Amino acid sequence: MPERRDSIRRRRESLANATYKRHSWPEYLVSAPHREPYMVDRHGDDDTLPRPYGLQHARRVGSAQTACGMYAVSWRYFWTLEFRPGRASACPDCSLALFPSHA
Repeated sequence: MPERRDSIRRRRESLANATYKRHSWPEYLVSAPHREPYMVDRHGDDDTLPRPYGLQHARRVGSAQTACGMYAVSWRYFWTLEFRPGRASACPDCSLALFPSHA
């Protein structure tokens, strides 16, 4: 019985590693302390995604701070949004920290 559990565990780890290696995240994702109180339909179908409310900060996955240095442990990641400095809702300090030419 322990051999079977080990075999199952090894297969799960192998699958998880293969899945992780196939997907590459952008270096900085959008993070914000709040999301909009409703779900926004971005594509005109049932594909609704949470959207940030207020300033959008740049944050590395797993980091406790944003690029501008704000403590953001409890903030949400918006996995479908890559941080872009040109947006009106982008944090100007994060933009400056990551892209000095866009300030």
